[in-house]
Amino acid sequence: MKVKTVVSAPFEVNVHVVDLGDEALVVDASSGLDFPAVERAVRAAIDVARVRKFHLTHWHVDHVRGAAAMRRLTGVTPTIHADEARAVREGDATLTLGAAMGADQPPCDVIEVREGDAIEVGGRRFEVLLVPGHSPAHTALWEPESRALFAGDVVFEGGSFGRVDFPGCDPQALVRSIERLAALDARDLYPGHMRPVIGGAREAILESLDNARLMLEGGAW
Repeated sequence: MKVKTVVSAPFEVNVHVVDLGDEALVVDASSGLDFPAVERAVRAAIDVARVRKFHLTHWHVDHVRGAAAMRRLTGVTPTIHADEARAVREGDATLTLGAAMGADQPPCDVIEVREGDAIEVGGRRFEVLLVPGHSPAHTALWEPESRALFAGDVVFEGGSFGRVDFPGCDPQALVRSIERLAALDARDLYPGHMRPVIGGAREAILESLDNARLMLEGGAW
């Protein structure tokens, strides 16, 4: 499994292109505000005809506004948790927080998934984990064979973690979600922002967990 991370402006969001040989997976869609650049980078990383699956980790504008454009590029309908599907399907820029930033949300058909489902592609099984806190039904993808975790905006490198000051955020739920990810013994972490952590992912997640607990216990949230 090879992963190419495409960084999209202006939110510096990661679009992960997962090369699994004959097939490929795309994780997150970008804001779409610089989609021509994203498209060039995705085409450079993979033959888009090999993309078989396309997953959205959560409904925030920087990750989903480009969903319709990515669907046109790959021909693949994205998956997203059922409880956040409406925002993308109906193009609800209030739910995606795009409206607060002056950005619309082009509607895009989606396939609903839930906790316990799996995205099967390229002979691998990517487990769908419900890890709320940064958004109400945020998901991560866990591939146990390679111990690869696509964590969206739950945890990042350097002890950082997802914001909890948006509508629908829940600090206590975020801490519980980070605890769950820390228990996976991940080797490689592919987050929604900042650099991937290749090797030592669990240690990085534990550092984020310590910091999140300190903020929660200290009343910073």
